[in-house]
Amino acid sequence: MTRKPFTLVEILVSMIVLSVFLLGLLQFHNMTQSTMSLAADRTDLFERARIAMDMMANDISCAYYSGNEKSGSKPWECTGTAFKVATMRSDKVNESQVSPVLTVLYEYNAGEHALYYSSEVNTSKTELIDGVTDFEVKDQMSGSYPLPRIVTITMELVDRSTIRRMKNSNGANNILEAAPKRQFRRMVVIDRGQPES
Repeated sequence: MTRKPFTLVEILVSMIVLSVFLLGLLQFHNMTQSTMSLAADRTDLFERARIAMDMMANDISCAYYSGNEKSGSKPWECTGTAFKVATMRSDKVNESQVSPVLTVLYEYNAGEHALYYSSEVNTSKTELIDGVTDFEVKDQMSGSYPLPRIVTITMELVDRSTIRRMKNSNGANNILEAAPKRQFRRMVVIDRGQPES
């Protein structure tokens, strides 16, 4: 029994069916890659926000005031887009320095879309987090006490892919305006036995 060879029409039909199948598979692969990239960007966004918020909240909650500070030295200063706090920090402790009190400064640079950090030990500004589109610090002072009772930090961020697109287009702000943003808020209570207001 001899087999009849495939005709040209049958071969063309099978090639078309195979091509459609491969195109569908390629589209599925691209969708999967896009979804994974989006999930990775979102995870990175939440992780960057958590690290920055935890660092700021830790410094604020460990704010230090003894009443014996040098003249003109304030344990807390806030301008809305920046704050300076005297905090208890283990990285200040060394052989020559007994006091673990460290003054740290966090400030938002709207032009660079970044939040910077510096301290009295390391005075050069270090970028804490990039992709910041808005940053605000509000404090609720209690009477004449030099430390606030409650500090609210609000930060708005864009993901890394938006930051990359912005850098590739020489910082075009229209990319930033159109990008989806995520807002994060943290409230920090400082309880050092402050008098009630």
